[in-house]
Amino acid sequence: MDKQYLRNRIIEIIVVACYAEPDTADIRDELPFKDLGLDSLDMVLIIMSLEDEFKLVFDNREYSNEMTLGELVDLVLRKMSL
Repeated sequence: MDKQYLRNRIIEIIVVACYAEPDTADIRDELPFKDLGLDSLDMVLIIMSLEDEFKLVFDNREYSNEMTLGELVDLVLRKMSL
């Protein structure tokens, strides 16, 4: 899967899962999700959406609202390649 496509799709999932419409320019690869106002519950909703869409399973120790979009994209890509 193309990394840019995956990045854009994750941004769409963030907007839908969190019932928010952050300016997509604010969602940068190096900015922690907590700095966007996302909390641990938001992260659970995002991860559940990713699990459903990409048929993946995440351990709750693999993610937090301290991670960045870039880290989440890399995590999904790693899981997809297993």
